[in-house]
Amino acid sequence: MMPKVTVLEVRLYGEPVATLTNLQDGRTILAFNDAYINDEKRPTLSLSLKDPFGALITKFRPYNIVVPPSSRTCCRRGRCANTSLTVRE
Repeated sequence: MMPKVTVLEVRLYGEPVATLTNLQDGRTILAFNDAYINDEKRPTLSLSLKDPFGALITKFRPYNIVVPPSSRTCCRRGRCANTSLTVRE
């Protein structure tokens, strides 16, 4: 039997910027797309995803049960201002 994994595509201003992956064991992982990471003029998804110097934080530990704080509101509503989540099949 295949493990149950749910992937949400995170879009900012209509462009895909990351994925939220919910693993069967309850952990959730946020991963930015390479194009978003490499874009020096990228729009800000959340200030909580920047380090003290303003650089994008790209390495996250898997979160158990809860998603990263910046994504909680989006997951509850399914949409934030200029951000949307789409289930990826």
